[in-house]
Amino acid sequence: MSEKEKKPEGVSRRTAVQTVGGAVLGLAIGAAAGWLGKPTLPAQVTTVTETATATMTATAGLPSTTAAATVAGGPGIDYYYDPTLKGTTINLLFADTPEVTQTLARVTEFEDETGIKVNAVVEPENSTEAKASLEFTGKSSQYDVIHASGFGSVAYSWLLSNFIESLEPYVAKTPAGWNKEDIFASVLGNCSMEGKLFTLPHVAVDYPYFYRTDVIDTPPKTLDEMMANAKKFHNPPSLYGFCAAGTPDIFSFFTWEVLLWAYGGRWFDENFHPELNSDAAYNATKYMLDIAKYAPAFTTTDADGAATFMAQGKIAQLTDFASDWTTSIIAKSSKVIGTAGYAPHPSAVCEPHMLAGISMAINSFSKQKDAAWSFISWATSPRAQQEMVNVGMGGTIRQSVATSPQTRNINPFVADTVGWLVGSKPTGSGAFKVACAIMPPMPRVGDFVACVVKNLAGAIGGTVGYKQAMDTAQEQATSLMKEIGLYK
Repeated sequence: MSEKEKKPEGVSRRTAVQTVGGAVLGLAIGAAAGWLGKPTLPAQVTTVTETATATMTATAGLPSTTAAATVAGGPGIDYYYDPTLKGTTINLLFADTPEVTQTLARVTEFEDETGIKVNAVVEPENSTEAKASLEFTGKSSQYDVIHASGFGSVAYSWLLSNFIESLEPYVAKTPAGWNKEDIFASVLGNCSMEGKLFTLPHVAVDYPYFYRTDVIDTPPKTLDEMMANAKKFHNPPSLYGFCAAGTPDIFSFFTWEVLLWAYGGRWFDENFHPELNSDAAYNATKYMLDIAKYAPAFTTTDADGAATFMAQGKIAQLTDFASDWTTSIIAKSSKVIGTAGYAPHPSAVCEPHMLAGISMAINSFSKQKDAAWSFISWATSPRAQQEMVNVGMGGTIRQSVATSPQTRNINPFVADTVGWLVGSKPTGSGAFKVACAIMPPMPRVGDFVACVVKNLAGAIGGTVGYKQAMDTAQEQATSLMKEIGLYK
């Protein structure tokens, strides 16, 4: 096997990896893996997998002096509190994403303040969604708060099916200190339908540009400059000019869609008419194919693999999830510590920002909905968000936390990357700085993603041209929208 075809050593694909096709985004990828020993999490967390454990380990070295937040808050001040809920128990069905570790590590604070007992089941992301579907079908009240993938995209279909609650009535009775307007407008926009909030993420993280500061003096601001760097510094096998997730599954969609936004494009319009054969989509696809020539193992590299190539010092520049900064790029084993930098993703027409993070929803069949909201409002409150950034959370949904001196002092990376969301608007708005959910908010989102990914695979493999790939994706996506009944 050639160097270009090898997978990077030590890569462990996230348990939340999602395949595409069918009515869902994947099934229990990590279910067959053996459970690890007990991590440092509350006893009421009944199931934890490798992702949560690794994240806890990675953040455990932060100084304990950073644990106290300076943000004023507490029960009835910056989150919903009802003393009559004391003694209530709520059950959480959570996915094993990094942000869950920080939230659950502080859950005793919530329990002590409210008297509400919290039990959490933490499982692989796809297992969580499969279990949630069964719970909803059976109208089960077993879980009060349920996680949804795709920064609200999966929760969108749950809302249309009346499986989850609108959060607006709960927000209306929450203290002013919670302050909905402090949450990034782009976050609210992507987690709302017709202006009504229906889910909230623990965090928002981006999909930035990473680069070797000992190779590239100044991060590129445009796609043309990034391409020029790829050509200039490409010297395999010692150094490759570029890397990103390019596998012919959902990861290629993430790389492609950020380029789509950079060219000013979008998945579909307000009437669910796909725009996959637009000039922006053509340009994004062609650019992805062109820059892939300078990447190692592009057809077999997922997001973790791409970050690992960077950490091994094998590439000059990378586009990838912000969460890979601490877990791979500057992890203890990294060879580029001190010579790695980051910047906003280069633009063509727009500066694109991807909103990624798992989101929380209230089960419509729950018998403890107020207690469920008390927990969600606590986890998303200004005080809790600051506390969790202080102990290792890789992002926040709040402007005040992203821009606070405390965040800047403790974690400049979060202050920078999340701070980029200030003033961002949805794609298609004509704004220069745009922020979009990681996947489209719609029913059968996996089928829509498959329309793009399967045709991208053909273009990457060289069996079809980039225009033909997008033309076919447009036809398939249009038929899908009509079949679902979304097409207006």
